[in-house]
Amino acid sequence: MELKTIKPPDSLKAFVTEQQLQDAICTEIKNISNVLKNRLDQPMTEYVCQIIEQHIKNGNSKSSNPIDKKQLAINICTIIFSLTPDEQITISKQIDYIISNKLIKKASVLYGIYKNTKNYLKSLVIN
Repeated sequence: MELKTIKPPDSLKAFVTEQQLQDAICTEIKNISNVLKNRLDQPMTEYVCQIIEQHIKNGNSKSSNPIDKKQLAINICTIIFSLTPDEQITISKQIDYIISNKLIKKASVLYGIYKNTKNYLKSLVIN
């Protein structure tokens, strides 16, 4: 017997979306070689935050159930690296540092840079 896919009600939609996003990011990060050696490194935390920023739409804060990006990053790191509560606090402080120093680029900014660079290179090739 095969179960039919049922769409969740609106109140659960944000939770399901967050859970799917969490699973996808965990899978992507687990595919990196030697990922466990970098468990508390700031570049790894930045990478997780950057992936989350690129996947969550800018309209997230306007929705009725916004996704907490910081908590999602902590959950992902906890799942991947089996963090203790003390290590979760360390990751939380790293995320605060990353946010306060604006080390995470918005997806739209990265895309704009890519698009402008691509157009510039095309103009060089054509001329």
